[in-house]
Amino acid sequence: MRPLKLRIQAFGSYVDEQILDFETALADAPFLLIHGVTGSGKTTILDAIVFALYGESSGDIREGAMLRSSTASPDRTTEVEYVFALGQRRYRVLRSPAYSRMSRGKMTRRAATGQLFRLPDVGKTGEEKLLAANITDVSERISQLIGFDADQFRQVVLLPQGQFQRFLLAEVKDRSAIMQRIFCTERYQHIEEALTKEAQQLERTAQAERERAEGILRAEGMASSDELRTRLSELSEEIRRQDEILRELGKVQKSARRAREEGAAAQQKLSARDTAQSDLEKKREQAESVRDFRVRLSRAQRAQPVLYKERSYIEALNTERTRREAYASAAKDCAAAKTEHDASIECLKKVEAHADEHTQNVEQLRRMRDYAPLANRYQECTSALRDLRVRAAEGEEKYKRGAAEIERLTEAQKKYEEERARLHQILVGSEIVQQEKKQLEHCQKASDHIRELEDALTSARTRVKKSQKKLQTAEEALSDVRTTQRRLRTLYDMGSAARLAQTLQADTPCPVCGSLAHPSPAVHAEAIPSAQEMDVCMQHVEMAEKELQKCTAQAEQEKAACLRLEQELLHEQKRIKELLADETMEAFCARVAEREKQLRRAQNACKALEKTYAEEQQLLSSRKEQQKEQEALLQKNRNLIGLHEGEKNALERQLPEEYRDAEAVREAAALLEREVKTAETARAEAEKREKAAAQKCARTESAKAAAQRVLKEAEEVRQAAQEAYTAAYCAADFLTEEEYHHAIVGDWAKSDYLEKVRERIAAYDTAFQAAEELVKAAEAAAEGLCPPDMEALTEAERIADQRVQDSARAQGVRMERRALYTRMTKEMDALERAKAARDKRYRVIGKLANVAAAKPPYQIHFQTYVLRSILSDVIDAANERLMMMSRGRYRFIHGEGGQKKKWWGLEIDVFDEYTGFPRLARTLSGGETFLASLSLALGLSDVVQHYAGGMHLDMIFIDEGFGSLDSETLDVAIRALLDVQREGGRLVGIISHIEELRARIPVHLEVCRGQNGSYASFTQSGGLAL
Repeated sequence: MRPLKLRIQAFGSYVDEQILDFETALADAPFLLIHGVTGSGKTTILDAIVFALYGESSGDIREGAMLRSSTASPDRTTEVEYVFALGQRRYRVLRSPAYSRMSRGKMTRRAATGQLFRLPDVGKTGEEKLLAANITDVSERISQLIGFDADQFRQVVLLPQGQFQRFLLAEVKDRSAIMQRIFCTERYQHIEEALTKEAQQLERTAQAERERAEGILRAEGMASSDELRTRLSELSEEIRRQDEILRELGKVQKSARRAREEGAAAQQKLSARDTAQSDLEKKREQAESVRDFRVRLSRAQRAQPVLYKERSYIEALNTERTRREAYASAAKDCAAAKTEHDASIECLKKVEAHADEHTQNVEQLRRMRDYAPLANRYQECTSALRDLRVRAAEGEEKYKRGAAEIERLTEAQKKYEEERARLHQILVGSEIVQQEKKQLEHCQKASDHIRELEDALTSARTRVKKSQKKLQTAEEALSDVRTTQRRLRTLYDMGSAARLAQTLQADTPCPVCGSLAHPSPAVHAEAIPSAQEMDVCMQHVEMAEKELQKCTAQAEQEKAACLRLEQELLHEQKRIKELLADETMEAFCARVAEREKQLRRAQNACKALEKTYAEEQQLLSSRKEQQKEQEALLQKNRNLIGLHEGEKNALERQLPEEYRDAEAVREAAALLEREVKTAETARAEAEKREKAAAQKCARTESAKAAAQRVLKEAEEVRQAAQEAYTAAYCAADFLTEEEYHHAIVGDWAKSDYLEKVRERIAAYDTAFQAAEELVKAAEAAAEGLCPPDMEALTEAERIADQRVQDSARAQGVRMERRALYTRMTKEMDALERAKAARDKRYRVIGKLANVAAAKPPYQIHFQTYVLRSILSDVIDAANERLMMMSRGRYRFIHGEGGQKKKWWGLEIDVFDEYTGFPRLARTLSGGETFLASLSLALGLSDVVQHYAGGMHLDMIFIDEGFGSLDSETLDVAIRALLDVQREGGRLVGIISHIEELRARIPVHLEVCRGQNGSYASFTQSGGLAL
């Protein structure tokens, strides 16, 4: 990764926007010195780079809210923009932390934001592309692109102030934690845990199977598997002897059954003969009724053609009646229409007699309508003049009061300006109070967090106890359901023969003995558990096992949560101690409160004065504007009064005095208009009534004539239909109309009913013939047969069946026992085979688990072994630089940690070639410690890159530490860093306030601190580069 540009704003000590163009300023320069006095903001540049990439600071100490500039204005956004290149690919990342700011008099929280863009490749043009749009996605994509997380990046690229010596001087336990985090070796710990877990599972399975085998043998009172096989052999021989006896009994049973079946067949034939004779006799008794139906059916069939003539006659009769009624109604309507027409003519004559009076009213109405607008305008002018004279008098008085108010407000403004200048002098020290207040807020938040952590830790310890108790309960529950499962399995196996007997069917071979007869199926004395009950029991075992796993996982989680809370509590306690320094929390609060109280009184007075001053200023401007408007309004009223007086005089000349009252004119015109409209409406309605009556009279006369013609036609049709109906029932051999109606009474007039009667008669004839034939056949089949003694035959068959059942039941019990012994033998064989396979795997897994867990005789954990191997690579890479920096005197070696323990092999000592003995790293001088730490940090950086898949980064920054070196040693360190640059082509950046480095490194990034925050610029050889 190569830095191209960095833009920061309101970040740390940088209040204003700061743009650093690395691409142009550095070009091919191998070194960069970030120089400035202590506290000027040099480390903040590294903070900005790490924050842009990962949302954290370079030292992982300052939080997002602490990265905002404390002196930035509320409307200035805190953000960092970083442009970098990976090979030929270029990227731009933009981030802003979460922080609180004052907005509209209230503190508001601004959420953190982040965006990652892909820019056109180096040397190419085009548009940028958005890759991620939230802080989490940006961090994940950055880790994927660079190949490092934040911890690895700080260890490889940025060596933060006071932290890159930590790896050398750390305790072995802390060094192990650092390496685990950097090299992600947790997977080896997971392998160790998985091996141990599998070994324990194999041991538990072996113990469970041993208990299973002992339970199987104990259920039958056996001591060994050999005794089980002996009992199985003896039982099989006994079953073979009983099979021969059972076959002889089966032959006797078949003979008795055959005799009983032959007797039953003879009895069935005799019974069939009696039934057929009885049925034929019933059919003969129904013959008389069938003959009556035949006669009724013949008469109904003759009457069918007459039905259609009768229906035509009835329809014609109904039509004649309807048309006669219509003619009577038409005659009545015609008479009523003539009466109405005579009345309408008389009404029209009365209306025409008042025509002259109506013409005079219309002329008078026209004149009143002409005077009405002039009368209205005259009244409006009179009223307007009265109102204008009143408003003119009021306006003059208001204008005088406004002038006095303006003079008073002008004097008050001068006094407010003098008081405001005095209060602003008091508020100069507000920034110091705000800084102390922010520090107090951090202390209070830390104190509240400590109390929350202590409460949470107490709750976590309680949950740990509860989870342990729950785990013990789950183990006991699993043991109980497994005992129940073993008992049900034994009963289930012993009841196999009884379950097999339930599936037997008649004339189907038995799957055990092959017999077609099943006279005595096997039964079991005890209650046999069903397959469903066995499945339910198995589900209970599985649920108990899952519950045990769940409780185990929960207990581990509670322990881990408790440990995390303890570590976080220690961290918060250390943090609040650093914030308070030597002062107590109560004293600090009292001091800040007193200073804030003093400042608040001045602020409140200033705010009240500002508010009053603004209100008075606004009121003065408003009064002056109102005074101008009032003056213009007075002049406008004077002009309007002159105009309305001229118009009133003109109207008095046009209007007679009796028409100047507009309301009286309107009322008289309205009354006259109503009379005119009433006369016009009466004439129109009379004309309309006469016309409608004449039309209705003509229509009713025409309808009456038409109805008379239609009635005559209906009478002729009815006469013809009556004559056709009489001729039809005479032609069907019916002497009278009553005889015809008797033939079709009820359902006999329906053709579908006649069809059903014909079918029933035909069915009777067929059934009678079949009954006669059946009697003949039954008599022939029963000829020569005598009734059998079925009671004796049935008793003989029952005795034979009982003997077979007793023998089969005893044989079934023996077969059930043999099946049980066979399954027990198979299960014992399967357990022995599983034991052999499990023992073979345990010999491998168990040994691996012991080795990985450092159990005797093995003495080093698997993860520690991997870390020791990685540390050897780090030491080898670091020694190449330490030997050069120390002029061949020092090199790193693995330290001797005394007794072998969990982190054995992770100690680091320094071998002194001058004395020939190793020494502890803590015994080195300050300058020697810096060189050793720098060598180890560079070696660790190389190894991390190698383990990350060869990811190549084009820069490394070292923050402080050079102040402890003399001039000669400083040259050695610079040459070593120059070798780093030559080997990997990396840009080496050094952050230091040491003046001597300015002459040794040509390109500088000067950081200065001013009243408005920090600012930085690139310089080269003492002159301004950019």
